[in-house]
Amino acid sequence: SVRVMYQGRLIPSASYSEGYVFNTGTVYGKFTPVTGATTKFLVSGLTDGFATALQHMHRGDYWRIYVPYSLGYGEYGTTGIPGYSVLVFDLILIDFSPAGQAMPVWN
Repeated sequence: SVRVMYQGRLIPSASYSEGYVFNTGTVYGKFTPVTGATTKFLVSGLTDGFATALQHMHRGDYWRIYVPYSLGYGEYGTTGIPGYSVLVFDLILIDFSPAGQAMPVWN
């Protein structure tokens, strides 16, 4: 399990200079740790690209990751995300816990 702060979007385009935000995650508006909230995930339920990045991060790391379509939603996409889309995530790893252990409380 991981506790993260994140925002997901597509790569920038003429219509969306910052990239179309498809998942506000825990941040509304511009990504900033000051006003963002956190959420918990089981890593096994994430896309391969998102999960791979998390496995290389340390607590407190802030990464901007670019996930190729083959490690994201593939050729067919998903609701709101067209197939062959490169995904961009601003991601902060707050905490993690091994399988079978409770996630520590975070304020």
